[in-house]
Amino acid sequence: MKVYVEITLLPDAEINLYFLWEKVFHQVHLALVEQLNMDGNSSVGVAFPEYSDVNKQLGCKLRLLANEKSKLENLKIYNSLTNLSDYVHISSTRHVPYKVLGYVRYKREHVKSSAARLIRRKAKRENLTLKEAALPYASFKEQRSDAPFIKIRSLHTGQLFKLFVLREEVPNLSGCTFNSYGLSSTSSLPEF
Repeated sequence: MKVYVEITLLPDAEINLYFLWEKVFHQVHLALVEQLNMDGNSSVGVAFPEYSDVNKQLGCKLRLLANEKSKLENLKIYNSLTNLSDYVHISSTRHVPYKVLGYVRYKREHVKSSAARLIRRKAKRENLTLKEAALPYASFKEQRSDAPFIKIRSLHTGQLFKLFVLREEVPNLSGCTFNSYGLSSTSSLPEF
């Protein structure tokens, strides 16, 4: 990753940070979806420089990183966030510093939190009765996550869900393939 754009969220008494994350990340996601390649992957990754494992928060900054300046320009993120111009600051495209603190990976954590929802989904998908679909879930234990999250509205179903984001340190820079949220379980980003 050679270049980046940093978005700083500026909450105030009227607009809280969580609401801003929801609105800003929705626009980032839409921009990333628009430039997915034929395999459904993006070459732009997202980083959360103020991510805190201790406080379980993402902070107020979001970085979009790419190998080429044109990849960031094609996102047209400045245009996408025009309606939020009072609540966000977007930097110009900058070069990633030569010396970095290390490398990190931001990936999505999937949580199976509701047995009832999983049963309904299985019943619908496999054309079963609710009773039949419930059998495999007899000893199911709901999972919880304490990872920071952003509320996202699905473009496909319209449902609101929590996008849990995990941060893990890795030994080196690897890959350049991200999903439509800019996250990856295999590619890493420089931390600075």
